[in-house]
Amino acid sequence: MKYILTFLLPIIAFSQDYKTTNKDFNNDGYIDTLESYYDGGSSFGGTYVTLINGKTKDTFKLDNFGCFCDIKGTILIPPSLIENSNKPFLEVIKKELLPEKWETPEASLQWLITSNMNYKKLEGNTYFDLMINTPPKWISGEIILPKTYYIDIKGETLDKLFFTNSNVPEWYNPLTTTGWLTYYGHNHFRNKNENGLLLINESPVYKVFKSSQGVVLKKDNSYAWFFVADYEMTGSPEKLRRDAIGKVKLVDNYIIIQLTNSIDFSNPIFIIDIEKGVTVRLKDKDQDYNKSYEIDKDKIIIKTTFKTKSYVLKDLFKALDKIEL
Repeated sequence: MKYILTFLLPIIAFSQDYKTTNKDFNNDGYIDTLESYYDGGSSFGGTYVTLINGKTKDTFKLDNFGCFCDIKGTILIPPSLIENSNKPFLEVIKKELLPEKWETPEASLQWLITSNMNYKKLEGNTYFDLMINTPPKWISGEIILPKTYYIDIKGETLDKLFFTNSNVPEWYNPLTTTGWLTYYGHNHFRNKNENGLLLINESPVYKVFKSSQGVVLKKDNSYAWFFVADYEMTGSPEKLRRDAIGKVKLVDNYIIIQLTNSIDFSNPIFIIDIEKGVTVRLKDKDQDYNKSYEIDKDKIIIKTTFKTKSYVLKDLFKALDKIEL
């Protein structure tokens, strides 16, 4: 189980849209009570829902409170709420908390799920401090653009994706608990096209596109996602209304990406092996978010506030290839 560090930042909180609905939701002849309201501030927010069974007075409370920095969010479902007698309440709560449902994730969310299950921090590596292993899945046809939706999750997927900065419920069981994963895919389109992708680089083999939060490639009549900014794993802006993807360069069979507006993470630089789908993060001992990079023939030159350093690209590519997956 993983936990978020609690942010010790001042937040101006406010509430709005307080609603109360009295209705017999489960058709048992007793009036039930549904209460919901929004609470949040400049960096966090979400909807809180309480449903009270009119007959038994059992109370169910769920919320989707989270950080505006995170492109995904998870909600655990209490076991009692999925009992047959309480399923009408479950459906009511879902309508209050969740966007439309998709049965399966599209390719960009699938990249996020796979990456969260297959990444590790690198200790003692000369060049890199993070590795993500997401073998590419090329999909035939036009790129399906991400949207905001949710999917059902459970088991290892839920356990890997669930984060909390408060106590884990006593009833949580990684083997049996189910939940929802909400994907805020609309944040991919904060760029000037608003609802499209920007073509950044191309070669005889690949076309490289970026959204505000990710990178996707086309090869012939197929496409695959190779990166989506994830606050907990790769870093991202404190608010997703800002672009996360900065400079992107295609070098042979590799992509070099620098995040932008990700000051907490010093706007890191990533290198991706397109054929293998392996991503690494370049070490940054200076932790300088003002850094930038240029490709000069066979080298990558990184400029920081106080100095300039360079790496031979072949050395980086060889080091990437040697990482144990």
